[in-house]
Amino acid sequence: MYNPRQMTDWRRPLFIGVGWGLGTALGLAILVGGFFWYGQRPRPEKPWNQSAIKATPSGIDFSVQADRAVAIFKYSFQNTTDRDYKPASDARLMVRLPEGVGYRDAPGMNLQQNLYVPSGQKVNVSLTLPILYSDYSFSEQKSKDEKQLSVFVDRRLAEIDGFVLFDPTNRYKVDFPNGWPDAVKRVKELEASKTGKSEAK
Repeated sequence: MYNPRQMTDWRRPLFIGVGWGLGTALGLAILVGGFFWYGQRPRPEKPWNQSAIKATPSGIDFSVQADRAVAIFKYSFQNTTDRDYKPASDARLMVRLPEGVGYRDAPGMNLQQNLYVPSGQKVNVSLTLPILYSDYSFSEQKSKDEKQLSVFVDRRLAEIDGFVLFDPTNRYKVDFPNGWPDAVKRVKELEASKTGKSEAK
């Protein structure tokens, strides 16, 4: 004989089992989705290592050409790590601007080729920066006047507070300190002198 209560008793564990299975499946889906999202989300870059390679100024040379002056900045590179260092192909060299303004690209600026700094060693390196006369209303004729050339060079140096090499592959940031404070001082003195003469008039 049909008994509705027996039918209810039979369905209850079935519904409980199905519900538990669906809940477990949903939970697993959420868990797997969460792990997938966590693995695919953008990860922050490692901090720049600013102490791996240290650069110390060791001098500046200039060569004068028909349309430009070429500044040659000399530095001593010290590799403080336990690995030999060679700049990666994506390393980027930039000019650091005075007063913490930031950095800028400088067309034609180059760090010497095939740079290699063995672990724990120091290597002398050079950085060349062409300065086109046409960018500053200067000329070859003016460059032949030692005094005008000296002022021109000092002004260009005063616009630079050093350099920086960003090496994303190794996450190295190499700082090239300002090694020409005298040039900056001379430009300031020259500007102060001009201001004084102007006020005197």
